[in-house]
Amino acid sequence: MTLTKEIKPSTPKKTVKTDTKSGSMVGLIIGLIILILSLGGMAFLILTLPSKAKQVSKLRSQSLTSSMSSQDMTLLKQMIDISQKDRGILQDSFPDEASLLNFISLIDSLKNDQVTVAQFSVDSDIPTKIGRNPSFLPMTLVLRGKPKAVEQALLNLAQSKYFIRPVIISYSSDQTGENIEIKTSFQLFVSETYAKTKS
Repeated sequence: MTLTKEIKPSTPKKTVKTDTKSGSMVGLIIGLIILILSLGGMAFLILTLPSKAKQVSKLRSQSLTSSMSSQDMTLLKQMIDISQKDRGILQDSFPDEASLLNFISLIDSLKNDQVTVAQFSVDSDIPTKIGRNPSFLPMTLVLRGKPKAVEQALLNLAQSKYFIRPVIISYSSDQTGENIEIKTSFQLFVSETYAKTKS
C-alpha cells in the first residue's frame, strides 16, 4: 500500500499597499492641532500672568502682616505715637487765626531794656500763596537798640518754632555806632485752614 500526499496548490499572498500621501496628511493635521493647542495655552498663560502676580503679591503681603509678632506691633504703635507728636509740633509751626496771637506775643517778647520794637505790622491780613509753597502773611518789623541785643532778638525770632522767610533786611546805625536799627520785611507761613477761611 502506498501513501500518497495530496498537494494543494498554494494561493498567492496579497500585498497591501498603504497610500503614503494620506499618511503624511494625517501627521500634518495632528502636528497643526498640537501647535494650535500649545499656542493657545501660551496665550492663556501670558494673559493670566499679571493677575497671578497680583495674587502672589497679595498673599505675600498677607503672610507678612500675619507673621508680625506682638513686639513688631508694639514698635509700630510707638512709631505712630512719635510721629503724631511731631505732626502736632509741625502744625503749631503754621499758625491759624487763634494761634497768630502767640506769634504777636513772641514779637512783643523781643523787647527789653536794650531793644525796642519800633514798628511791627501785618502788611496784609489775606494770606498769599506762590506756587506750591504754603500760604504766608507779609509782615514788617523794625528793631532798635544795642547791636548785640538786636542781633540776639533777631536770632530768637529765627530760632522760634515758626517758619519765617526774610524778604528784605536793611541796616542803619547812629553816628556813634552804639545803637542800630534793623528793618526787615518777612513772610510768616500760616496754616492752610487759615488761608482758606481768609480767601
